Amino acid sequence: MSDLIIEVEEAMKQERLEKLWEKYGSLLISFLLAIVLGTALNSGYKSWKTSKNEKQTAIYMSALEKESLTSEDLLKITPDLHGNFRAMAELQAAGLALDSGETDKAIELYKTIANASYANNDFSALAAYMVVNHSTDIEAADKIAQLEIIQANDTNAWRYHAMLDLALIYANDVQDYSKARTYLSSIIASTTAPQSLQKKAQSFDLIYATKEAVAAASATKDAL
Repeated sequence: MSDLIIEVEEAMKQERLEKLWEKYGSLLISFLLAIVLGTALNSGYKSWKTSKNEKQTAIYMSALEKESLTSEDLLKITPDLHGNFRAMAELQAAGLALDSGETDKAIELYKTIANASYANNDFSALAAYMVVNHSTDIEAADKIAQLEIIQANDTNAWRYHAMLDLALIYANDVQDYSKARTYLSSIIASTTAPQSLQKKAQSFDLIYATKEAVAAASATKDAL
């Protein structure tokens, strides 16, 4: 068993990974562990590849253990990272930039990842979604058009999040509650959408159903 796997096992025993999970979120850490364990368990990997990924993992994990991590801390290590390790570090940096109010910086990072050849499809899809989600200078019509592209892609891991955003835009900006509820219905009826997202969709659907009924009653009254 490689030194990397021993280190991971020791980290688990010491609950270091649990702390990192709580601090930085399950998404990026899940991808990190998948890459680490996948590298170690895949007997077809050449030794140089394993060594390379071990070094990449060590660099990334070392940065995450910093007490007061900033986006700049992660961006400093990106020149030493490649592929999905670099994409993960940049995604994490963008998230930290958002947390510190540096929205423009975060959006530029997301745009870079969305178009990067070194990022896998899930990372690119997440970055593209985050660009739309956090851009404040996009008109409702343009945001709808961009979110439509995301939700129409069956392989995009963020399509249901895009559907929820579309529902909110149609309800709050367009006041088209019927259209909003069509997206919510798709989320609720899905067998693959996250349960937390389905619960949100159900809650919004109840609210928009009431508003739709009130709007219909008002329109009928005005017509009389």
